[in-house]
Amino acid sequence: MRDDDVRSACFATLDVLQAKWGADVPYEALREGFNFRGRRVPFMSRGFGIYRSRDAQRGPAALSVNSSFKQDRYRDEQTPDGVLYRYQGDDPENYFNRWLRSAHLLDVPIVYFVGTRPNHYRPIYPTYVAEDDPGHLRVLLTFGESTRRNSEAPCFLRTATGAPFAGFEITPARRGAHRRGRRRAG
Repeated sequence: MRDDDVRSACFATLDVLQAKWGADVPYEALREGFNFRGRRVPFMSRGFGIYRSRDAQRGPAALSVNSSFKQDRYRDEQTPDGVLYRYQGDDPENYFNRWLRSAHLLDVPIVYFVGTRPNHYRPIYPTYVAEDDPGHLRVLLTFGESTRRNSEAPCFLRTATGAPFAGFEITPARRGAHRRGRRRAG
């Protein structure tokens, strides 16, 4: 179960928020969440970096991940391929980390909320969990289109690539992906 309908509603609302606030959205605006079938669904959890909506989602994959502005506890690492994002804690089998693994196995787009300054986040989407490395307690996040995309899967394309934030720059998974605008396979 991919929860494409939930992800689509999430991304569409983020489009509206970025049109209003710019690339960096205040947490107060994100705290309102998004509407899905008459329910308010949070975008993320500030208390935990990995989030899945148990009320709206039927599938097992994370909806979003976030990194704080200060990155005191976990430090994301920029690589030529994307960002190495640390697992929650040191147990690769805890439910947060299983949500990340499910996003990888199902090849679903998620949102990467990056803290750019106190109480402001830059949503980067679609983000994909391109690799899972439980031995090193991390995953590789890539941006733009999935490198494993199968032609049957819907494609949501909305990236804020190339803009510096939190000490590193985001690079698209595939060159030129950020120039094509938003499209949906159908």
